[in-house]
Formats: sequence, structure tokens, C-alpha cells
Amino acid sequence: MRVLFLVHDDPFQILKAEYASTLYPVSAIVVVRKRRPPWKQFLQQRAQRVGVVRVSSEMAARLCHAVRFGARDSRQIAGFIAQYQALIPAGFTPPRRHYVDRINTPEAEALLRQLNPAVCVLMLQNLLKKNIFGIPPLGMLVYHPGVVPEYRGVHAAFWALSRQEPGLVGWSLLRVDAGIDTGPVLAQGVVPAADSRQESYVVLQHRAHLEGLPAVAKVLEKLAAGEQPRVATEGRESRNFSHPGLGEYLRYLRVAR
Repeated sequence: MRVLFLVHDDPFQILKAEYASTLYPVSAIVVVRKRRPPWKQFLQQRAQRVGVVRVSSEMAARLCHAVRFGARDSRQIAGFIAQYQALIPAGFTPPRRHYVDRINTPEAEALLRQLNPAVCVLMLQNLLKKNIFGIPPLGMLVYHPGVVPEYRGVHAAFWALSRQEPGLVGWSLLRVDAGIDTGPVLAQGVVPAADSRQESYVVLQHRAHLEGLPAVAKVLEKLAAGEQPRVATEGRESRNFSHPGLGEYLRYLRVAR
């Protein structure tokens, strides 16, 4: 079964895909160079959607976190990188990388069709167009750093912690559909004893992604064997979250204390 990993052009994301390929044979890694438009254009577009006041609040929250926890986050993430690099066997040949500028383009579609995957594992923040997510016959599987359907959207760990639900800091592997993290869930798990006093929501999302990779490999094994793994989500509350503003970030800090 041909498996592709789709990741952003970030060394940590590429490391996750390469570590995953030691657990299950990955045919190739597709690296997307551009995550979003340039910052000025991105902020202008977001301001048109949610307003200048809201965007200013979101940027203030980002700045507050960077000042308070940026250095600690960097140290802890560097520790993850060293830990998981050490788990990759000496002499292991990682999958070949293919680069595209953006994922929803004719260039990317042509590459994916040429690589002919049975299934793709997606670690991108982009919403995919149907002509892209419909390519692999066994599905495009988004590896979401949050427990769905409770924590769909971005910054799932932040919202779980600020809502005092640390038991829902985790990950989900689900099929991409036309919605935002609304497809069938194939597997999910949580970070045991998530503690925002020791690790920020940024670090906990990375921890969830790393610790869930062996389970992702098991799902790939089941798909290759013709099985259809599924997590029942009926009756659970479905919530979609966006970027936190300053007031929400200050509430997160109070909960963490």
C-alpha cells in the first residue's frame, strides 16, 4: 500500500513524517513550502473576515505567549527533536521528499496523481479542495492535534486547557471531507496527565502528535489489510474553534495557574 505524508516545510514536521516511516513503510513525503500568504496579506484577509479589533486581540495573544513562554517552548521542542531523532535507526534511508509551493494547485494535483498513493496522512493546516482530497482511494487522513469532535479547528490543546478539560488534550486521525475536521474518525488518543504548568499548549500539541504516531502506523496496517477502523463519535458535542484573542489567552493563564 503506497502511503504519502503531506507536511509543511518545517524541520520538526518532516522529522515526524520520517519517524513515522520507521513504523510503517512510507513511499514519499510531500513538503508544502508555503503555509499561508505573506503576513501583511494574511492579516488583511483575516481582518476582512473577523474585524480589525479581533485580529489585534489575536496578535496580542500571540505576542504575550511568545514573551512568556517562547524560550521554554523552544527548549522543550528541541528536546523532542533530539529524542525522536535518536529513535530513527542508524543507516535508515528516509522516504524521498517532493516539494510544492501550495497544496491546492494544479502542480500539487499532478504530483499526487503521479505518486499514486492509496492513502495520504496530512499534517497541514490548509483546507483541501475536493479534487485534491479525493485522489487517494483509501482517503486523505488528517492527523489533527486535538480530540474531535469536541475540539475541531486550530489550537485544540489551548481550548481544551482553557475550558478545564485537560483529559481532551490529544490527537485524532480522521478522513478529510468538505467540512473542518468533520470526517469519520479512524483513531484518537490523549496525552496522559497534560499539565499546562509544565508544558504550554504549543508543546502539548507537538507531544500529542509524536506520541500518537505508533497508533497511526497501526491504522495504516489495518487499512492495508482491508479493515475499516472507526471510532464512534455519535452523541458527542461537536465544537469548532479558531485563534484565541487576548482575553481568552489571559483566561488560559489563570486556569494554568
